[in-house]
Amino acid sequence: MSHKENDLSFSLHSIKTGDIIFRKESNFLSDMFSNIDKSEYSHIAIVLKVDENLKIYHIESNQEKDDLKVDTFEKFTKFSSKIAVYRYYKEVDTEKIAQILEEYEKNKIEFDMDFDLKNDKLYCTELINDLFLKLFNENIYSYLYDFYGKKGITINGILKNKNLKEILQIEINQK
Repeated sequence: MSHKENDLSFSLHSIKTGDIIFRKESNFLSDMFSNIDKSEYSHIAIVLKVDENLKIYHIESNQEKDDLKVDTFEKFTKFSSKIAVYRYYKEVDTEKIAQILEEYEKNKIEFDMDFDLKNDKLYCTELINDLFLKLFNENIYSYLYDFYGKKGITINGILKNKNLKEILQIEINQK
């Protein structure tokens, strides 16, 4: 399902807690990360809907700090050229996901520069998988990608999960 920008406000109302947001930006780093596993997207986040406000939880390395970020939908998608929202087939317990996300904030989860699945730091796809493990005791990825002998969770590894359904896809014309 594809939507134009003027449908965005209507589309945002359909987004729920637990939905996964994928984004692609028009820049070198975004291209580099999306090319790792030939994905249309380069970054991933999870939604917590509070009243009608969307809080977007994600982890990335940037100029500010290498840690968990909590952004508005607008801030998360500001430089995006493409966005998609997917929903897991199981109903998400809103209270439980809020508690887990609060725990991540309290513990000041850091970005995993080593992309190591066996430490207490997380990278964006690993954060989403860790969250789904805590919610459902299931991995959200459909396969692990081999990064020169090191296994990792990629965007496509999550996108190809047959238990995810696309709710929304938006192509954004950069001005």
